[in-house]
Amino acid sequence: MTITGLMWANLWRRRTRTIFTVLSVFVAFLLFSVLAATRQAFVGGIDLIGNERLLTIHKSGLIFSLPIAYRNRIRNLEGVDSVSIGVWMQGYYQEPRNFVPLIAVDDDAYFPMYREIVVPPEQLAAWRSERTGAIVGKTVAERRGWKPGDAVPLRSGIYRKEGGSNTWDFQISGIYDVSNKAFDTESVMVHYEYLNESRSFDRDNVGWYITRLKDPNRAAEVAVAIDELFANSPRETKTSSEKAFAESFTSQVGDVGAIVTYVVSAVLLSMLIVTASTMGQAIRERTAELAVLKAIGFSAQRVLALVLGESLLMTAFGALLGLGLGYLLCRAMSQQLTQYMPAFWLTGSAVAVGAGIAVALGFIAGAWPAYRAMRMRMVDALREA
Repeated sequence: MTITGLMWANLWRRRTRTIFTVLSVFVAFLLFSVLAATRQAFVGGIDLIGNERLLTIHKSGLIFSLPIAYRNRIRNLEGVDSVSIGVWMQGYYQEPRNFVPLIAVDDDAYFPMYREIVVPPEQLAAWRSERTGAIVGKTVAERRGWKPGDAVPLRSGIYRKEGGSNTWDFQISGIYDVSNKAFDTESVMVHYEYLNESRSFDRDNVGWYITRLKDPNRAAEVAVAIDELFANSPRETKTSSEKAFAESFTSQVGDVGAIVTYVVSAVLLSMLIVTASTMGQAIRERTAELAVLKAIGFSAQRVLALVLGESLLMTAFGALLGLGLGYLLCRAMSQQLTQYMPAFWLTGSAVAVGAGIAVALGFIAGAWPAYRAMRMRMVDALREA
């Protein structure tokens, strides 16, 4: 019998104990997978956002609007390539529970500015020629069964028409996809002019400005210039890179990375204690057997390798099951959470970190029992047995 076979046989001598220990490791790494994907959803997508665009909002927050007249003044600043606008309409389909991110944008600048958003040229041309046209994300289109040419009424939780209705009629001109997972495929983009000419209040105002830079290295300089442009005006601005804005928005719910780290650490510490206890009990039960192995020629180093190998094999088996199921679970969950967490996925680096943790914990859990087994004297072990 090989030493690996001997390790495997030793583990299954106490089947119930081994099964429950492996289950504890499995649950620990399943939770590790889900928490790693959750962390990725909150902070990982931020890393995919570049610094070539700036976001300008009202200094007091996103709920306050800015004059459309600001656009030309921003556009004339040195270092600015183009300027686009956005207005949050808070849309829903038929019922409030059917939430749809509905955004009014300008015709010419928005899509050229976001190269990450992919729209077939003929569909984009159709949208520009259709006053009530809408560009719909791939995910929401598939969920609702929408296709180009369909007439879709969407309601706004913010804006009403002059007649009092909050229902806005749109015709789907195209379906967009994304080339960057930091962006979702759930939104619906419609014409700002259609909104502006029909809404009952807040005309000639926008929610935010997006500025594309000629040189991303000048982002901080241009951001300061924009805010200085409107300093001491009735509606002052706050400008930052899209990446910085996403980071500040995420920080409002707390330091997600730290929270996940604390939870994962507590779970893995519990797993370490359980595994170490299991290995310690196993060695105490096999004192005489280990003495016999030494008597028939097993060196102290080989006994050390045998016990450490059992610990590593047990944690590796449980971790493999946990990470494997965790990957499949996160993949399934990402399809359901894409509307709220487009970056929810288990990365390859997270799996690699999990595998490394499994090896480290297996080594730590088995280190002391293995050391005791290595230092065990045959005479003393047989007497204790």
